[in-house]
Amino acid sequence: KILVRREAARGDVLVASAVAPALKKKYDGCKIAFYTKCPSVLTKNIYIDFVTDSTDILEEEFDLRIDLDMAYENRPTTHVLQAYADVAQVPIEDCKLYIHCERVNMPLFNNYVVVHAGITNWVGRNWSNEGWRNLALQLHDNGYQIVCVGAGGDRFVPSDADVRNKATINEVATIMKGAKLFVGIDSLPM
Repeated sequence: KILVRREAARGDVLVASAVAPALKKKYDGCKIAFYTKCPSVLTKNIYIDFVTDSTDILEEEFDLRIDLDMAYENRPTTHVLQAYADVAQVPIEDCKLYIHCERVNMPLFNNYVVVHAGITNWVGRNWSNEGWRNLALQLHDNGYQIVCVGAGGDRFVPSDADVRNKATINEVATIMKGAKLFVGIDSLPM
């Protein structure tokens, strides 16, 4: 019985969950519980037996506890997934990213780019409205349709489909699965 912990943020939790298949390989027949404040990222994850945001689980008995909070933050020159694998003591080659894809109630294009524009606290990720608009128009001129995702609507991006504030994380995963390119500000869709 193994408890894996990564409290936040959604992109970090998704990458941290990649240690679960490696743990299943290393400890045949183990059951994995995952504690996070972002449980929706792990919806129907086939490698995790139980996901919770309740701190009650932290009081339960486990054979192994793996705390991935601050794993890569404490090692800024190490790749994020390598840092998680090192803390979990599993080979990185056995780690697998997984996110459940939900059916999307919209027709998907054949040749599209997913754009997640907005404002973030990470200054290096912010673009001007004009930059986002020019990018979208250039992509469109080169034959790509634009699908906008995310929770914000802070920036104007001309698009062929706008699912901001309309699609779940798992629906966005489906949309992104068929995209030719992703351009955006957030680590979860990245």
